[in-house]
Amino acid sequence: KKHVAASVRQLVNYLSDRGYDHPISPKILQRPTGRDFQNIVTFLFRQVDPNWAPEAAGSFENAVIATFKTLRYPFAISKTALSAVGSPHTWPTLLGSLTWLVELLEYDAEVEQARAEADHHLGFDGDQASDDRAFMDYLGRAYTAFLMGDDDLYAALEGELVAGFDRGQGRAAADLAALRGRNEDLQRQLQQLEARRDRLPQLEARARDLRSDR
Repeated sequence: KKHVAASVRQLVNYLSDRGYDHPISPKILQRPTGRDFQNIVTFLFRQVDPNWAPEAAGSFENAVIATFKTLRYPFAISKTALSAVGSPHTWPTLLGSLTWLVELLEYDAEVEQARAEADHHLGFDGDQASDDRAFMDYLGRAYTAFLMGDDDLYAALEGELVAGFDRGQGRAAADLAALRGRNEDLQRQLQQLEARRDRLPQLEARARDLRSDR
């Protein structure tokens, strides 16, 4: 039950902070109606794609299942569960899927913030701008690897980024101290992103726990 309570708090906080325009509270999420679930999942999917519309898939249930598959959610969602959202046997499973989606959205927001910070430095000339462009490119490709669950690609991209910075340092020996400071900043940002990424197994474990609470 503690997993359910933690997931409910995370979902309520996210929706409240993002301007969700329907009533939301822990009490509502104790046993949500089908309409509550539709409103919530529509709001979340439209954070991913503002044009998301269930009509294109023929039904709301088909659209939800297809979208979670596209996002590579690691567990199957059945039409049976979607037709009985508030049931004690199905709600923990669906709550786990919503919490997983919130984690992806929060990770995406952190990536975009890092991109914006890197973009701020693009006015600098020479190696500084080159390093920032490399970091921005890394963020986009690493996020794609994250969504795909491709750990090997993620590790390769990180190695490529570090190697690129090392080459840049070799070309700019005179500015080595400044580059080291910049690299430390970038490494801190990488660690923050990796910490978010490393939460995915914990989130999947929580989803499994939620499924076992049914």
